[in-house]
Amino acid sequence: MSTQFESIEAVIKRGKDIKINLMIFDPGDCCYHTYLSQDVKNLTDQDLNKLTRKYENKPKKFKNWVNEWVEENISAYQANNPREKFKVTFSALPSKEDWDVNGFYHTIFYDKNLSKFNIENINEYTKVTLWKYYPDKNNDKDAEISCFSKNAVSSENGDLINRMKYIMLIQNPEYYSIYEDIYVSIRRKLFEVNLEKFISVPIFIYNIFYGIAFVAVSDDENADKITEKMGKLESALPLIKSAIQNIFITEFDKRVWGQVEEFRLFEDIVHAFCENINYLIRCERLECKLSYRENGKEIKKIERNYGWVNDKLLWRKKFTLISKNTGQGNFNGMENLEINVNVEAWGIKINLFVKIADENALNGNKDMVKEKIVQFIEQKIRGVIEPAYKILKKNRKSACLVVLSRNSAHGIGARVLSYLANKGALAEFTEKYIKDKFPDFFEYLRQRFNTTADIALQGFSIRVPMNLEDEILFFRNRQDILLEKIGRVEVCIQNENNLLIDIPNDVYGMHAFFIILENIIRNIEKHTKKDPKDFKLEIELNNYNNDLIEVNIKHKFKGGNFPLENIQNIKNFIEEPVVSSKGKPRVGGWGIMEMKICAAYLRDINLEEIDEPREVPILKAENDGCFTYKIYLLKPKIASMVLGDNIKVEEEIKNKLKSFGLEFVMQEKKKEIFKYGTKSEFLILCGEKVQNKMPQPYVEISESDMEKIKNINNFYEFYAWLYKKYMNQLVEKPSDYCIRIYINEKYDFTFNGEIWKREECDNNKNLIIFDSHAYHYNEENYFYYEPYPSTSSTGRIIDKVIGIINNQISDQNSLNILISTLLISAVIPVVIVDERINEIVKRSNYPGIKGEINMKDALKRMRMDIMGELDDLEDYINWNQIQENHVFIVHLGLVEKKAESSDVEDIKRWKDGFEKKVNCKGRLIFISDRGTPPNLPDGSFYLPYESIHYALFFSIGKIKVYKLLQT
Repeated sequence: MSTQFESIEAVIKRGKDIKINLMIFDPGDCCYHTYLSQDVKNLTDQDLNKLTRKYENKPKKFKNWVNEWVEENISAYQANNPREKFKVTFSALPSKEDWDVNGFYHTIFYDKNLSKFNIENINEYTKVTLWKYYPDKNNDKDAEISCFSKNAVSSENGDLINRMKYIMLIQNPEYYSIYEDIYVSIRRKLFEVNLEKFISVPIFIYNIFYGIAFVAVSDDENADKITEKMGKLESALPLIKSAIQNIFITEFDKRVWGQVEEFRLFEDIVHAFCENINYLIRCERLECKLSYRENGKEIKKIERNYGWVNDKLLWRKKFTLISKNTGQGNFNGMENLEINVNVEAWGIKINLFVKIADENALNGNKDMVKEKIVQFIEQKIRGVIEPAYKILKKNRKSACLVVLSRNSAHGIGARVLSYLANKGALAEFTEKYIKDKFPDFFEYLRQRFNTTADIALQGFSIRVPMNLEDEILFFRNRQDILLEKIGRVEVCIQNENNLLIDIPNDVYGMHAFFIILENIIRNIEKHTKKDPKDFKLEIELNNYNNDLIEVNIKHKFKGGNFPLENIQNIKNFIEEPVVSSKGKPRVGGWGIMEMKICAAYLRDINLEEIDEPREVPILKAENDGCFTYKIYLLKPKIASMVLGDNIKVEEEIKNKLKSFGLEFVMQEKKKEIFKYGTKSEFLILCGEKVQNKMPQPYVEISESDMEKIKNINNFYEFYAWLYKKYMNQLVEKPSDYCIRIYINEKYDFTFNGEIWKREECDNNKNLIIFDSHAYHYNEENYFYYEPYPSTSSTGRIIDKVIGIINNQISDQNSLNILISTLLISAVIPVVIVDERINEIVKRSNYPGIKGEINMKDALKRMRMDIMGELDDLEDYINWNQIQENHVFIVHLGLVEKKAESSDVEDIKRWKDGFEKKVNCKGRLIFISDRGTPPNLPDGSFYLPYESIHYALFFSIGKIKVYKLLQT
């Protein structure tokens, strides 16, 4: 017996002297099912075996027995004398072993006088359901249901029957299904009961009719006895209604949650909810409208309609999807209940058409009942759809991580590491090649593993503005070992407007871009069947809107465009959800999926939301004359502007600033911004007071400065103007400094209050030296000295400076930005406390420099102090004057070790003590290689360890460290 049904059974059998029976609407098939507590006659297996032997292979005798059995069990009295409007005859019920999903028996209904029934006039009964049954739970075959119908014997129906398990084969095709259905039903231990007289009360839940509860009465019972029975029946009714509703709600939860691993999209969850809505509220029709909003803008709509539909070849109906126009105008007298609920970015609007009893049948006001129904459905949406959506999002993320791990093993593991694992392979390399190339490759591997981990954790995100060619492809092109094995394809950049892109989490974002390129290169051979060496990838950058830059990766073949003949499979893989119907990664297209994952990471889109609608797609494939992948990367946000309450900015100036990469902070976000900062490089305050502890670099401007912006015409002019404001604010007198660059010859730059220009320095200036390959390492009387290799981040900036000077390019804005960057990075004192970095620095020479220069000494000259213990930091604070622009970068693990705890309160206690020691000057930044630490005190700053490691040992130079500090 169903455990669900026990809740009702206990209620209806609560009195020994009254046996309550139920006829209940089944939300699963739109029919009424019956539970009887009356005594019934059991047809035993022995009786059935006799029938089997008697009628086996004797269709005519079996046919006659059917007629006799119907006449004997379905009396004319019962058919002609139903109680009031309930036309019910209870007979031929399944055995107690054959409970259906709700724990109710199925029954037989008759709307005609069946005393005249015989096989010859069967066509009169085309719409009368006769036999209904469920399969025995031990039957391993499908059991179907058929009814009296002239179309019962069709080829389709025959196929259904052929799938069923039978003992007896009836040869006459005309009555094939009728005989077989009745015979199989009889084989299932039938019960028989006749109720000639009964009293009943209707069952209303939310004032919607769900069936009747009834009690048998006999002819010898007087009116008082019947009235007593009616009283007991009515007193039990509230408990019965509650039990029925609990059964239905439990069944609803079971059906929806039973599909939770099959959901691939949000709309799949809502579909399951709507299809099973009748288990919550009986309704005739449901209209559902979904809308998805991105940044407050509606970008997708889905409309679906649901109603009762005859189940093909079966007696029952099912509540399912219907066309919009199906059944229009059939809802007279029904209430249209509207439910509106938001689940994250999704809006759900449901209109339910329900038949609520008239006012005189209600216990309360109809409007109150409707409100209760709406509240009930809203609660179920939040209780079912919201958590199911969270599970779907977790499944998405898990699927993405499985693909990243598997593809990494397949790509680098199978193509590169398996080759290097061969002892004979190492013999092919010279000692110099191993010394020069292997460290880069091993560093690449280490970073790749950490990138996968960072994408998995996807927590705190810094954004670093980068030049695609200078930063990303420069590092990739050093990976000779990797490129030899995955395919050495030429990659060139078309970036006429010198557009920068915002890369999340620095090195990890760079690797995400590498992964996209590696997949494209591998796919060249897979999809084109051509040699990758004959291809060139042309990467074109274009402004897309105020937030995004469109990156087109075009396939060029032997100097010309390459159109891929069939890209539909690629498009399908891009659009297909990342999870299968089993909650696991989908089958196929994992390379494309990995590209989409990395493109989402570069857009700062959470992997849990990778399959949500987007106004601008994450990844796109086109074939307009040239096979092209499109991704859309973040445009750097140069600044976020906070306006005072009384400051008004003209719309024209607002639009201009937005086009330059500036965003305006909404008034309600001010408090949050002053505590946590923004993802922009600068915070601009106009008419707003500076807080005691600003969370990021900031610039104060006046209303008169806003007027000056009107005359600024392009991004670089605005950026140069902003940088000058910041430099003047950070450095007391920039004109007191001289920037000297040694590269073949000496280049001196001074500031005249407006611009940087090349002119000889006098001896009164604070000398800041950038020395190519440390040829002037013994020079004295400097404020700052940085040796640099030409391939470093510092070297690439200086190459641009010298290019402007030597080529006599009129680009004063770019020159001002570049020299200001060199000055600001030089004046900021940086202290790094990390035992790993300290160990490397102690035993290393400065990289990329001719001769042996101790790295720790070189960094000291660059106003960077490296130490391995917190005690060393204590000594530094005691012996040095701490400035406002000091930056302290501290390994969180050392703090946990010092505090002997990783509890956030203990970390905060250490942080508060440190800030007291430095008189709240400078900025404290924690670093960790465990992803975003969960125990960071509120308002703390954090950088990934990998970014600092890469800046010091591979990008080489303080410029890269400074750029990280700006995030």
